[in-house]
Amino acid sequence: MLAEIVFVLLCLCFAIYLFFCAIAYFRFAFGGRKANTPKNNLPPASVVICARNEAAHIKHNLTLVLEQDYPVFEVIVVDDGSWDSTPAVLMELQKNYPRLKLLEIKEDSVYAHGKKLALTIGIKSAQYEHLVFIDADCYPASKDWLKQMVQTFDDKTDIVLGYGAYANKKGLLNKLIRMDTLRIGTQYLSLALAGMTYMGIGRNLAYRKSFFMKQKGFWPHSQIPSGDDDLFVNKSATRHNVRIAATESCITFSEPKETMKEWIRQKAQAYYYFYLL
Repeated sequence: MLAEIVFVLLCLCFAIYLFFCAIAYFRFAFGGRKANTPKNNLPPASVVICARNEAAHIKHNLTLVLEQDYPVFEVIVVDDGSWDSTPAVLMELQKNYPRLKLLEIKEDSVYAHGKKLALTIGIKSAQYEHLVFIDADCYPASKDWLKQMVQTFDDKTDIVLGYGAYANKKGLLNKLIRMDTLRIGTQYLSLALAGMTYMGIGRNLAYRKSFFMKQKGFWPHSQIPSGDDDLFVNKSATRHNVRIAATESCITFSEPKETMKEWIRQKAQAYYYFYLL
């Protein structure tokens, strides 16, 4: 009798899991990755990036952002208390790219601050309504990244979610990281398609400046150091104000962690802050 009950429970759990997969994965896999129809009039856009000690790769990554195929846009980089040569690299880039706007936050030994302050300063200084975000250690997959992100907006859209992948490297750890990232990305993008948005990622995200101000920025979760992306989206998304952009041309790539210890620490910190909600 006990064996039959256990078998029925296992079958029920499996059925529930399949139902969840149908909602959380299949919608995105079979219908959520169509490219947007090109628009004749693309609105001006502001790309906002926070950089802290990113001298090693910011020149390569930022150049790919600055050379996007888009009519009118600015790139705002907030140097968040860097003590390496990041400021010098940024100033050198600015000589060749007039659309690059540089801001700086000095590190304070008494009053510590997080990324949310740097982002808020960058957002408030943006001169355009459509804001697109990418991290300093990331780079877009193509010159159409910015175009695809902004084209996703319509009159009812306040937030656009993108997918942030990790670069393909050798080794088992890299495969685990990319597989886990794909699982998470497929889940949150598909649930967004179903009107159940619960998170986004700051390395590929867009929203309206007026919407950010209406939501009082990051103030609702200002007591939490992290969460400038997932917590903000979780608190401000509705069933009707979110769209996704997840074609190959609008993916962003990041460099993955190189050791299991670093990856576990990164995952643990992300889950800790998210479940503080």
